[in-house]
Amino acid sequence: KKTGCCTLVYCNLCFMVFNIIPIPPLDGAKVLGMFLPNKAYYTMLRYERYSMLLIMVLSLTGVLNGIIGTGVNFFFNGIINLLNSAINLIL
Repeated sequence: KKTGCCTLVYCNLCFMVFNIIPIPPLDGAKVLGMFLPNKAYYTMLRYERYSMLLIMVLSLTGVLNGIIGTGVNFFFNGIINLLNSAINLIL
């Protein structure tokens, strides 16, 4: 059973992982755009109007569940391991 604090951390990690998916208008697309050549970035922006439909389709088919679940588990386990290490150092 998760405590209230763990539930809040888990929910925030879900939002974070969802937001870094590189599909416009999410922030991950802006980060990816910094590394793309200008032509590729503008091509990606040209299809931004269809991206919300893509996000809905990926959500409804369950594809995003695996992506978000894997990312959240990675970060959540990292945070737990970091906290355990800090507690072991203190004790």
